[in-house]
Amino acid sequence: MRAWMGPLAAGCLLAASLGGCNRSEGPSPANRQAQNVLGAVAVIDLDTVAQKLGRDKKMSESIQQHEAALNQQLANVKVSYEKEISDKQSQFGQAPSQEQVQLLSNMGRQATASLNQVQQKAKSDLNQHRVQIVQQFRDEVKPIARQVASEKGLSIIVTRNETVVFDFTSAVDITEDVVRKMQERPTTSGATVGQ
Repeated sequence: MRAWMGPLAAGCLLAASLGGCNRSEGPSPANRQAQNVLGAVAVIDLDTVAQKLGRDKKMSESIQQHEAALNQQLANVKVSYEKEISDKQSQFGQAPSQEQVQLLSNMGRQATASLNQVQQKAKSDLNQHRVQIVQQFRDEVKPIARQVASEKGLSIIVTRNETVVFDFTSAVDITEDVVRKMQERPTTSGATVGQ
């Protein structure tokens, strides 16, 4: 019996000199399990983070306000074109000549084409605004998510998306921890959403 205890004791002494037999430094058992299960990957549900922080509503309001402003600009441009055509028509009187009718028709086509261009630009501006506020939110979440993942011993963060992430263990889901950390800190960049 003593023959096998010698190597065990020597091993324990070696381990003790390197850091202890029963001493654990580094990630907790749950975090080690998370690392072993999925490597070093953390999962975050950004939609849930936005909802719990009330940011989804703020972002939606910002998009709606931007869309309303663009729609008002479109309405103003349309009224301007209509007034220009109406003024020209008034100049021609009750019985415009064939050339004047053709001129009014050309003005109408040009106004419609210009209005279509303005509408396309407005759609592009709205999409750009949407992308910008979502990216701003992601940039705000990123350092907090990185910190939470690092504390759990995880180094890669993927967003929860059923088309990409098939399944994962709850040990690597950092969503709630990120929400808690973001709620604890003062919000400064949250005020800039939609501006």
